[in-house]
Amino acid sequence: MNRRIFGLAAAGGLLGLVGLAYVGYEEHAHETGWSLGPAHSQPVTQPIAFSHKIHVGERGISCTYCHQFVDKADYAGIPPMSTCLACHKGIDVNALKDTSMTTADKKAELAKWISQDAPGSATLKDPANPPKWKRVYDLPNHVKFPHKVHVWALRNAPETEKNEARLTTDLKGSGIGDTRTAATCLTCHGDIYKMPVVKQDVDLIRMGTCLNCHHQKGAVTDCFGCHY
Repeated sequence: MNRRIFGLAAAGGLLGLVGLAYVGYEEHAHETGWSLGPAHSQPVTQPIAFSHKIHVGERGISCTYCHQFVDKADYAGIPPMSTCLACHKGIDVNALKDTSMTTADKKAELAKWISQDAPGSATLKDPANPPKWKRVYDLPNHVKFPHKVHVWALRNAPETEKNEARLTTDLKGSGIGDTRTAATCLTCHGDIYKMPVVKQDVDLIRMGTCLNCHHQKGAVTDCFGCHY
């Protein structure tokens, strides 16, 4: 009898721990978007309204010009403002016409961060306090995701080759450089060169999506391959 009571108590305690773990998981999932349940793509409000549609889709700037570590490190990397100023120092922000690309609001937004006494003299107003960009994809701490490994693994994948053909057609005349790396980005991030505001692709960060891709590519599927 005592053994039965002890067994029931142990089972109840285990279920309680599982319940607490699930509650904690759901709370973290709500914050990060890493969830097994329904989720929605939400835009992330950045300090400056940076448009991939303009910079990549219209200006033809390669992904690796800004995200320099995309195929070299575990993270893609956020460019420092010096990278932005390399181009913007030659642009008179105040002289830009108010169009759908450059509205008065956007000019005012840039003016908060960039000081420009004359064309070609743009500087960051407060070098000690640059814009704090927010991560769009922020995975839980227990997930391993080495960015460079995935870029190189997908570089010659059939879907990447299809993306490159489409990208080359869509951006013909834009002058974009490394189309193969850019096409690799599209495999996971979607048509980012068409996005004025980058949104999180919730399907991308589901565990099932990861496992399906790993199964298809013959990649590791054991727990310790992707989790700490």
